[in-house]
Amino acid sequence: MSSVALTTPLTDHLASLKLIDARSLRGETTRLRILEAAKNTFTRLGYELTTVDDIAKEAGISRPGFYVYFPTRFSAAEALAEYVGVFILKDFDALAALGPHPAQEDLAIWVLRRFAVMIEQHEYMRIFRHVVAVEPSFAARTRARYAEAFYRLAPVYPAFARAADAPDGEDAVRAHMLLSQLDQLSMDLIAGWRADPETIAAIFAGELARFLNS
Repeated sequence: MSSVALTTPLTDHLASLKLIDARSLRGETTRLRILEAAKNTFTRLGYELTTVDDIAKEAGISRPGFYVYFPTRFSAAEALAEYVGVFILKDFDALAALGPHPAQEDLAIWVLRRFAVMIEQHEYMRIFRHVVAVEPSFAARTRARYAEAFYRLAPVYPAFARAADAPDGEDAVRAHMLLSQLDQLSMDLIAGWRADPETIAAIFAGELARFLNS
């Protein structure tokens, strides 16, 4: 798989900050430090075993200091998902940029990039799977991300426009299944599946092309 230069969702957000107020900037920097600490402790201990004290210690702040920014451990996980979701959704803008009738080869290249992004963010992906196992309501974050993808793709692809217009309709179900399958394939590669990524991408690109042309 070709390499892709990427940043992390948290550093990407920090680099984009254009806050004039220095106090606000310090506050956002502290918030991001807490989230980085949450990511590290969730990775090391697992979400279920991580406590607020663990996160605060990793971040170098007090327990009350944690609560200034997040009311619960779960809210920190939700904030991580928000940053990662924004980061990952950028890929769908690249898909839309291919135009209304993309060549299957171009779709396969897009799928490979998607794999690269997800693999690069593998620590987050594993964390979120653990969170869902403990907090089933967290799965709503994934559904919301898919819905946002539908809206981003709707101006270019009628199939996604129909999915966005009728969230419980057949096209929405098909679109959800496609994106869910793409995420699962990424997770399989992260877990060490030794299948050729280019072969997987070519097969999936065919399925995606059929949906886009439906």
